[in-house]
Amino acid sequence: MDSQVTNLDKELNQVLTNIKLKFEDDAIEPTVLWSGKGYHIYLPVNAIVLEYESLFEDIEVYDPSRKFIQWSEQHLSDNKADLCHSKGVSFNNCMLRVPGSINSKVNRQVTIIQRWNGVKPSIKPLLYDFYIHLVDTRLREVQGIRIKNGPAGKKFHSYWESKK
Repeated sequence: MDSQVTNLDKELNQVLTNIKLKFEDDAIEPTVLWSGKGYHIYLPVNAIVLEYESLFEDIEVYDPSRKFIQWSEQHLSDNKADLCHSKGVSFNNCMLRVPGSINSKVNRQVTIIQRWNGVKPSIKPLLYDFYIHLVDTRLREVQGIRIKNGPAGKKFHSYWESKK
C-alpha cells in the first residue's frame, strides 16, 4: 500500500505542476482532498460561457461549456483522471467530495491535503488546445473515424484496424 500511495503522491505532484504550466500561472494552489482511494483537485476559475462565443459556432459543436469541463479534467491531469468522471458530467450532476464525510466505498474519511490559496486563473490559456481538440473531434466525425479502446487500453482509429 505504501508504494501505491508514493506513486499517487508523485502523480499528484506532476498533475499540480501541469496545472500551473497549462494555466501559465505559478501561483496556483488548488484544494486537494484525499478520499481514501485517490486525490480530488478543486480549482475555481474565471471562465466565460462558451455557448456565447462565435468561435465555437464555426465548428458546429453542441454544449461547448460541458465539453470543456469534460476535456479539461483529462487535459490538466494528462489523462490520469478517472474517465467515469467526465463521461456523464453535466451542470445538474457533478460529483463532489466533502471534507469530513466518509467515502463509503473504502470506509475512509475525506481529508484536506492542501487548501486553495484564492488564486483564480482564467481559462483563456486552455482555449487554444480545447479548440484544436473540438476541431479534431469534428473532423473525425465528418470522416466517420471513431476512436476505440483497443487491447491493453491503447487507443487506435478503427480506420487503421480495417486496413490490416
